[in-house]
Amino acid sequence: MPDTETVVAIVTDAPAAAVPAASAPAEPGAASNEENKFRRLFEAEEAKRKASESRIAEYEAKEKAVKDSELSELEREKAARVAAEEKAKGLELERLREKVAKAANLPAEALELLAGETEEALTAHAAKLAAIARQPAQGGTQTAPGGNHQPTMDERIEAAQKAGNTLTAMALKRQQAFAPRSE
Repeated sequence: MPDTETVVAIVTDAPAAAVPAASAPAEPGAASNEENKFRRLFEAEEAKRKASESRIAEYEAKEKAVKDSELSELEREKAARVAAEEKAKGLELERLREKVAKAANLPAEALELLAGETEEALTAHAAKLAAIARQPAQGGTQTAPGGNHQPTMDERIEAAQKAGNTLTAMALKRQQAFAPRSE
């Protein structure tokens, strides 16, 4: 090869191929134009690759957002279903309490006292409440003696203390302290 000819090789991923000496530019300025041409082609391909990567990232983000919204919707539906089931269970239990209380001839005030989750448990508890409600009133208790006599606050406190019911005694003392005084 003569010294005046320049061989230009382009570095690519493809196997290197030698450019024939006859096609190589003879002028040094022409080689620079050829390099610029390939550089512009490379830059254009690089810009396309970056644009493609950004579009892929954008599509992946949109897909993730759709999946998240679907999951959120599923979670909302699941929470609504659970709440509806709990409400239905509560209403069914309330209906069952009313049925058991009516069967046991309990007053409406006793309805809230019924405890249990099953009909058997409610029925057993209603029977106990009915038995207590049917017991005749005795002459009085330690805190409320029988007859027309209304105990004074001091008598009620003393009776609660004798019975060992300190919480009742403290509550009565608190009532006594804040009660309006008649003088």
